[in-house]
Amino acid sequence: IVIGAGLMRTGTNSQMKALEILLGGRCYHMEVIIEEKRHHLKLWLKAATEGLTKEIADEMLSEFRACTDFPAAHFYSELMQIYHEAKFILSLREPEGWVQSVRATVYKAQSAGKHILPPIAWLIGFNYMDKLQTAMFPRMGMNQGMSDQELAVAFDRHTEAVIRTIPKERLLVFRVTDGWEPLCKFLNVPVPDVPFPCVNDTKEFQRKIGSFILFGSVLNVAFCTAVGAAVWFSVKRCLQLWSS
Repeated sequence: IVIGAGLMRTGTNSQMKALEILLGGRCYHMEVIIEEKRHHLKLWLKAATEGLTKEIADEMLSEFRACTDFPAAHFYSELMQIYHEAKFILSLREPEGWVQSVRATVYKAQSAGKHILPPIAWLIGFNYMDKLQTAMFPRMGMNQGMSDQELAVAFDRHTEAVIRTIPKERLLVFRVTDGWEPLCKFLNVPVPDVPFPCVNDTKEFQRKIGSFILFGSVLNVAFCTAVGAAVWFSVKRCLQLWSS
């Protein structure tokens, strides 16, 4: 029903919670992928390299009422053609603030992910994450080597492309600070009697990164210990057989 076309760190997590309240169903988000749909990383990689088809989109999104955040937001043009009745929300914030938020969260999360050993990444379902990011960032027109000014330009370029591509009657340009009113009017639903969600700020995201780094470090140590023990017992057994 609703597809978020805004970049990550533009309040997409708050938007996800708000849409779930308004639509009475789940909203697809990178958080959902990480927590329960890690096998979708391979499907998004296929979409990024071969094109997003209706079959792939339906396989990932059919049980959800809405979607937002990376990577779905970067397929807004394809999703517009697949879901002809869907409405789109372009979430925005000041480009300079967005740049600082991305550097403090997304880029740090990427760096943390690179420290997980490949066998562990495969074991916990993250083996396609790095490949997906590598495939997606050229599509997004951004990378870690960009200056702050270049990232801000990339942000504005994405905004302009979405506005240029999606018919204005199907698009809402939205900031989470706008609250319920414009969102409810756009979706033709009543304003709920609860505060607008405000979640996953920079500090909360960084706490999640810290937990992920600790989790990955523990798994790395456990894996290396297990491999070392296996090698030691194998060598010991070989020496026993040789001496006998």
